[in-house]
Amino acid sequence: MLNVGGFYYDYRDWQLFSFVPAVGGPGFATFLINVPKAEMYGLEAELQAEPVEGLHIRLGLGLLDTKFINFVEADGRSHNGNETPRSPNNFSGLVQYEFSLGRLGTLTPQFDWNYLSSYFTDFDETVVVKGFSRTNVRLTWRDMSERWAVTLFMEDLDGNLDVVSRTEPLLAGSHTVVITERPPAWGITLDYNF
Repeated sequence: MLNVGGFYYDYRDWQLFSFVPAVGGPGFATFLINVPKAEMYGLEAELQAEPVEGLHIRLGLGLLDTKFINFVEADGRSHNGNETPRSPNNFSGLVQYEFSLGRLGTLTPQFDWNYLSSYFTDFDETVVVKGFSRTNVRLTWRDMSERWAVTLFMEDLDGNLDVVSRTEPLLAGSHTVVITERPPAWGITLDYNF
């Protein structure tokens, strides 16, 4: 099954948060700013397939094009034509296969991944977050009644702490703020359905 959707947003008087150095000390202060006009359009597609019994495949694609049409800050800096912050494209996928174990239930390995393209985190298009991906694996056993399930999982197989947001120093002596995704993890879960 293929699902495809497109969209177009015409923003008028869009309110966004902006950051400025805090008066009298380190850190940032936030305030609302008004963007008179911006637009976004994009395409989303999802393909789901079961080519053979028990094999499930899902692919997703999100394409996004954004820009400020009319946005000049109070200090005179124009952002007209710039991308809106945090507007990546993405690609994702999932593959899983359910093996029958007869009276012992089922065993389902799963592999999934997600990729986000690079994107800007500021209005000036000077601070960029590089594209990154996340890959996960799971192995789930379910009993025949589907009441019990045990799942072994590993998240973020590449082990990198990818940066998902960053803010550069606004003044001498101030700091870069960096936010990373969750660290790699592994574990086991036990589920019971009443």
